[in-house]
Amino acid sequence: MGGDRIKKIVFWILIVVSSVGYELGKDESLILNTDGKYYRRNEERPFSGVGLFDSGFSYYFGGFKDGMKEGYGEYICLGEEYIGEFKGGLFHGEGILKKKNGEILEGIWERHKFVRQLK
Repeated sequence: MGGDRIKKIVFWILIVVSSVGYELGKDESLILNTDGKYYRRNEERPFSGVGLFDSGFSYYFGGFKDGMKEGYGEYICLGEEYIGEFKGGLFHGEGILKKKNGEILEGIWERHKFVRQLK
């Protein structure tokens, strides 16, 4: 999967979310609980669906399953950006990581570790 395909997928997630009227304001963003899972404010169940987490220094927009990052998403933290697949809250599958120093890793990730480039 090339970087353009991942960007298109994230773009379509944005279109779908906006078409159902989901507002991505600060009041609608998810919160990270002490159990390491994401929740909507004032809800007792971990969140599943497409959502936004914005802590002020890290940002994630994409899929969640049982309170964990899952499926396609975009994650930005401390000057680094990852766009791609997540599983169980970790980079897992095809994705692109742009590091602060300008290095770009594009390929396959397994449990948050880069394993190989796509050919």
